[in-house]
Amino acid sequence: MSQTPSWLVRGLDGEGAVRLLAVEIAQVNDEVARAHGLTREAAKLSAQCLVATALMSAYIKGEERVMLQVQGERPAVSFVGEVDAQGTLRGRLTPDTVPNFKALSGLMLVIKSDDKKELYRGVSKIDSGIEDALRGHFETSNQVDVLLSMTVQQDASGLVTYAAGLLVERLPAHAELATLSSTEFVEKYSPVVAAPLQDTLTEMALGSFAGTKWNVLERRDLVYGCRCSREKVAGMLIGLGEVELRSMRVEDGSASVNCDFCTKAYTYSAAELAELEAYASGNTNV
Repeated sequence: MSQTPSWLVRGLDGEGAVRLLAVEIAQVNDEVARAHGLTREAAKLSAQCLVATALMSAYIKGEERVMLQVQGERPAVSFVGEVDAQGTLRGRLTPDTVPNFKALSGLMLVIKSDDKKELYRGVSKIDSGIEDALRGHFETSNQVDVLLSMTVQQDASGLVTYAAGLLVERLPAHAELATLSSTEFVEKYSPVVAAPLQDTLTEMALGSFAGTKWNVLERRDLVYGCRCSREKVAGMLIGLGEVELRSMRVEDGSASVNCDFCTKAYTYSAAELAELEAYASGNTNV
């Protein structure tokens, strides 16, 4: 079954008092599920985590990116996802088989960074699923009122056919924009967010949100992509140290490393390991 490209849309409500971010990531999740052989429940949970990761892009720009890590206790799972400001999204859920469950519990770690340094790190407890944990994260870390809705749909084969999220955020008071109190915000937008998400996003595509016209600030495709490279893997191997590299070269004659995200394999011959060994020992310059 062919799927429409994943996408992201951000904008303001008609009065300029509320910021909106909507995402749909089924196609990206299909790439992830196929790369890692995810079974039905695992593919569903992966989609939930990828929606959460994509919604994190509400707070990044330029060369910034956000990594979302989930360590589940019930069920025992691990997820790592990343999105950058250009709309490149990747993720991995392990193991590839997950038992039926009502609501995920565990911990969620959010790391915001750029190419030079880490900009933010926050940990949230997951008590009743990713959606509640993400809502709590936004409210705590950004000190704003937010409403959040997520949905994942699968067909009979287990393929995720629709995976979307909507973030509605009350903007602080501004002299040139309309403002809403917390109570007014909740009263006006809670019924909209509580409605079937696919219906709400269809209405938004037609130019309306909560009964009024909304202003689109950005539309972009979300694409599956990995930042791994031969150079980055070589740097990781150098970090293992001279002794470990010598052991690989002498005992194994080569080394092969698979990217955790895209599963691409990088193989290094004995001669290449010898070069990396020299770098690690300080006998040459990288």
